[in-house]
Amino acid sequence: MYSRDYYINYKIPQIGKEFDLLKISKEFILNIELKSKVDQIEKIKAQQNKNYKYLKFLDRDVNIVTFDSQKSIFYEYDIKNEKTKIVEKERIIELISRCVINCENCEISLDELFKPKNYLVSPFNKTDEFLENKYVLTQQQEKIINEINKKDTQYNFIKGDAGTGKSLLIYDFAKKAGLKNTLIIHVGKLNSGHNKLNMNGFNIKAVRIIPKSNQDPLTSVIEASFVQENIRYIIIDESQRINAGQLKVIVEWVKKYNIKLICSYDLQQYLHNNETNFSVIKLYDFILKNAPEKLYNANLGKKIRTNKYLSAFVKCLYTPSKFDSFKNDIKAEIKFYVDIEFYGSTDDVEKTIKILEHDSWKYIRYTESNYNSQDRIKTANVESNSICVNSHDVIGQEFEKVVVVLDNNFFYKDGELCGSDSYYNCEMMLYENLTRAIGKIKIIIHDNLELYRIIYKLIYN
Repeated sequence: MYSRDYYINYKIPQIGKEFDLLKISKEFILNIELKSKVDQIEKIKAQQNKNYKYLKFLDRDVNIVTFDSQKSIFYEYDIKNEKTKIVEKERIIELISRCVINCENCEISLDELFKPKNYLVSPFNKTDEFLENKYVLTQQQEKIINEINKKDTQYNFIKGDAGTGKSLLIYDFAKKAGLKNTLIIHVGKLNSGHNKLNMNGFNIKAVRIIPKSNQDPLTSVIEASFVQENIRYIIIDESQRINAGQLKVIVEWVKKYNIKLICSYDLQQYLHNNETNFSVIKLYDFILKNAPEKLYNANLGKKIRTNKYLSAFVKCLYTPSKFDSFKNDIKAEIKFYVDIEFYGSTDDVEKTIKILEHDSWKYIRYTESNYNSQDRIKTANVESNSICVNSHDVIGQEFEKVVVVLDNNFFYKDGELCGSDSYYNCEMMLYENLTRAIGKIKIIIHDNLELYRIIYKLIYN
């Protein structure tokens, strides 16, 4: 609500953080929180500190005041010393006067200022910001972390779709829990972000180091390092992909050394059909049945990183009949975030990809089989200027602009997008690649006119 130049009860989109009163100019911010009663000064300071974490991203002079209506007392936040202090009403009049002067001829859209991507960083693609704590968690993320810390649960499961903030949540947890005694197992390849985090004290290992059986000689070696490092937490990221044998070995360590296990997963994200065994869900069901008191389960239900127009497009791409279920304003806006081009020759596709890469687009290839030189998905991959990255390389990452190529490996059957029979699942590799985008998607269609017509109609309805 907007009244007399103040925003009342403004809530940041997709994040949920709410402010009682906000007045923002190009150089100045005044936030006033209203309380009917104040029991503890520490609660005021905690709220003011949290509000400042959100407002400081706007790069303006931030002023935060809390008013206790019962006692008619104003508390102003001291940013430098992270304290709150009682101030006279003359100080409040001064702040309001400054705000009025700064707000002359000032029209500002708060939704444009408070974009979620300014607050929710990727630990892998914005690693410096993550290490420097230049991010905030959503209220749901904070709640999950607090409950895992408070509850005496040995097995903790966090479910969330792409873009719900799983990675930020678990890496923030690791940072606060103590890096020396927290092991993160990433079920995939380690990327440059992982490597940088490891250089800054994190203990992140690729899942391939975990033996698939307790009979493996390496098991005792890794187990000895657990004792030496006093590991208290094991976090498995992308746990939906983990091999059943590897998970069994980890669970044995968890039980033997009383370690707290945290598994984050997304059942929609898999690249090989063998991964649909979902051993992590079987573990969840087993604990639920036999030791429910040791189990904690959380669901990150709301997408915060993902652009809602991209999310709608991806759903419609796989099932075009879903298009009519979206609101007209979303359908009308898709074309500003998704584009499609058609080329008949491989040379033209390659030239276009190279031009796009110069314009900061991220081209993601499909992962080809190391065992089958005739893997059909090879035809959908083209040469590019940059270092080639494939579906496996980008697990958990995000990019502003993503470009993908679809050729005759992709087709519609019975109203659903399907892929050819390649070593890795074509449809799921495409889904992985598309859901890495947070800003824009470009679809390049290579010599598949029927596919082009269907997707073009979705975009330019």
